[in-house]
Amino acid sequence: MINQYFTKFSNTIKTLENYQGFLSVVIDILKNSNARQVPRTANIFTTNYDLFLEKAADNLIQNQAVIFNDGAKGYFNRYLDSSNFNMTVSYRGLNDNHRDDLPTITLIKPHGSVNWEKDNEKLLIRNHVVKKPTVVKPNGYENSETFMNNHFHDMLRVFQLELDKPESVLFVVGFSFQDKHIAKMLKRALDNNRLIVICFGYSDQDEDNILSNLQIGSEVVPSNLWFITPKDLPAYLDKLDLPTVTKLLRGDVSNG
Repeated sequence: MINQYFTKFSNTIKTLENYQGFLSVVIDILKNSNARQVPRTANIFTTNYDLFLEKAADNLIQNQAVIFNDGAKGYFNRYLDSSNFNMTVSYRGLNDNHRDDLPTITLIKPHGSVNWEKDNEKLLIRNHVVKKPTVVKPNGYENSETFMNNHFHDMLRVFQLELDKPESVLFVVGFSFQDKHIAKMLKRALDNNRLIVICFGYSDQDEDNILSNLQIGSEVVPSNLWFITPKDLPAYLDKLDLPTVTKLLRGDVSNG
């Protein structure tokens, strides 16, 4: 029993480290971007309920000039509002002689989170798991449940608007588009030729699975929909998990 506990604890720590490594690379990319040309903002959309991203971000921002925006405002009571996702934060010099946009990680959770709870007609974000979290349950009715709730609808609308922007890039990791409402959004967004979608597949079979869920035939794959699976990697990498994606983004994968 003790061994099982420590194994579970060790796996949790390792998962958290993987998320921190991924966010660190994203932050480095944002820091190296030209804030005058594009905002130093990366939007992370996740249908997961857990708090790994939040905890990883909390650890990183303790020692870095980075903004983590989860869409909430407040001090003692933090309420969620999709309009908060549009904010940027700038650093100004001591003499107010220059301004520099700080890298911003925006976290958008269209299916809810284990730390969200309802407060009348509002959503309250806690810093812990709540007893009755506000989530969209994976019961086959995600489409209707999501659009029945105005806030969830707003967050999916943010997702759609981001896809419609020119020169946007969407990285897909650990998601196969089994959620039909999200699949429809992406398929429609692919009509935007200035959008590039890169899907990282854990296994080689994931490419066919994603195309099937998107209802796209293998012979008519849009030119702006790309796939990277283990067969595209060096032989010593047999799976494409989050640490491997992090290495690819960092440029640490060799052909050896």
